[in-house]
Amino acid sequence: MLKAWLRAKATEYALYDTNAAKRFNHQRLDELFKSPLEADKGAKYAKHLTLNLSTLCPYVSGPNSVKVATPLAELEPQNIKVDRAYVISCTNSRRSDLAAAARVFKEAAAKNNNIIPKIPDHVNFYIAAASLPEQKAAEEQGDWQALLDAGAQALPAACGVCIGLGVGLLEPGEVGISASNRNFKVFLQPFSYLGFAYAL
Repeated sequence: MLKAWLRAKATEYALYDTNAAKRFNHQRLDELFKSPLEADKGAKYAKHLTLNLSTLCPYVSGPNSVKVATPLAELEPQNIKVDRAYVISCTNSRRSDLAAAARVFKEAAAKNNNIIPKIPDHVNFYIAAASLPEQKAAEEQGDWQALLDAGAQALPAACGVCIGLGVGLLEPGEVGISASNRNFKVFLQPFSYLGFAYAL
């Protein structure tokens, strides 16, 4: 399974990121898997774990620390008003992340005569790809346009909101949600903030 996933990523790089493809490609993977990693002979394992991912509950982290985490089920009844939403970061705005976000709108559109639902007027929804090749891939796959059709505001593929710079910063008293893997104090203090993650 790992080998298949890596080969798929190498194919994506060949299509969308020729610089990365020079370092990460099918030829190098073939060389790597000629001698796959194996446990030492006679190795003993202290424990074997099997997890059923369908039994796990999504958590919302923040504000200001991933150590502050609340089960999503506990937050849903609170009906928290969100002012700004972000699918932005160098690590969480790859084509697969943008595709996952777009899929939410595409699936909703499929149930609504192919009309993509709009983000509420009181919410500013920002998207920025992790890099220009990632944005190009999202555009070619139709995911970028689906997010724009939903009302997303596109920002450049560069550092900005994550480090407290540029368009889209939270204002005092606002609540934001983000698909980023971080809760920066420079970005968040002294504002309310909810982090979120979505499962593929």
